[in-house]
Amino acid sequence: MHRRLGDKGSRRQLVKNAYSFISSTKTLQSVWNDRRKQLLGACFGPDRVTGRSFEKALNTSIERVRLDLLGDYKPRGLLAFAKPKNGGGNRVICVPTVADRIVQFGILEQLRPRLKRCGLDNPVSFGLARGRQRSVIGARQVACDARDKHPYVYKTDIHKFFDSVTRDVLQNSVEKVVAQRTLRPILAKFLKSEIEDGVEPGWKKIIADAGINPGVVTCSPFSGR
Repeated sequence: MHRRLGDKGSRRQLVKNAYSFISSTKTLQSVWNDRRKQLLGACFGPDRVTGRSFEKALNTSIERVRLDLLGDYKPRGLLAFAKPKNGGGNRVICVPTVADRIVQFGILEQLRPRLKRCGLDNPVSFGLARGRQRSVIGARQVACDARDKHPYVYKTDIHKFFDSVTRDVLQNSVEKVVAQRTLRPILAKFLKSEIEDGVEPGWKKIIADAGINPGVVTCSPFSGR
């Protein structure tokens, strides 16, 4: 039903059906099967439901997600973990629930055909692009090959990138890049996700000291990372 066909009418139908596609039992089950190992090994979210707990009542759990998507779906908040940095301070990792991660993976599959066009699927992309060579091991191999081939390698990063991107900028980008209009509202809801709870005592001060301001910047709540 969702094959990429050539005529304009078929493309409009694909866009129209994007949300209903990810809301189907078949899609949610397929996402679980595809990402099962990753979800079982990942940390729980603010609801403290682990991947193994989710799997124990898998049919019921997936049906609950489906019904939520068919109703007024709203992602849960995020669970904050503080990871001390070598140079001082903490790196705050924000974790969604297993259910929200499944929805995110479903959305990603709908967006994947446009990743190359947007420049997100490229030879040095190891986050969203598919393939065994795009794993952590693959990234390490590319780095080692560059080191062996060249006399020097320039390494750089954008300091606290996700802690400084305002939500209106991201929302505007979503409106421009995401062709599937039915996915834009749910993406907007994910962009508005806030930290709901934390693991460490004094977690509110920890996230404030890390420069995460509720309502202003994104907390990177996406599971493709």
